[in-house]
Amino acid sequence: VTPAAGQAVDVAEVLAAVRNLLPPYMIPHRLLVLEEFPLGATGKLDRAALPTPAQEVRAYSAPVTPDEEAVAEVFARILELERVGRDDDFFVLGGTSLSAIRVRAALTERLGTEVPLRLLFSYPLVSDLALAVRDESAASASGPDPAADIVLDPSIDVTDCAPGHFGEP
Repeated sequence: VTPAAGQAVDVAEVLAAVRNLLPPYMIPHRLLVLEEFPLGATGKLDRAALPTPAQEVRAYSAPVTPDEEAVAEVFARILELERVGRDDDFFVLGGTSLSAIRVRAALTERLGTEVPLRLLFSYPLVSDLALAVRDESAASASGPDPAADIVLDPSIDVTDCAPGHFGEP
């Protein structure tokens, strides 16, 4: 984030505004205030010149239930982390929509129950996801959602996306 000339950036205010515009999984977990973006010779953003954001150090809280342990272990394996605690957030740890698909598949296999992808986006904390997976009203009653698993952007209409048929079958 860069401030307008002569203005200061209130990070809490920016995050509050973003929360009204974006779904939870798209909200940045860290904002870095810069006086200006570093630009290369071509006028494009010079990513290498960006400062490294300070890592927020949180106290580790070990998983409590077997389901929390399973979710934490899958997060750690897919995201290549040493350990994941019960209060860790999948997206804060570096999870993406692509790694979410891998987590979904690994959890489905490990827990022996279908894990809809939308649960990971709705419950990104280890402890919350572990509860949601076993909660009949959240997981079993509604069943898997193939549309959410295939298309992560609900605004895309896939009904007219089939290729046209040309020539004889």
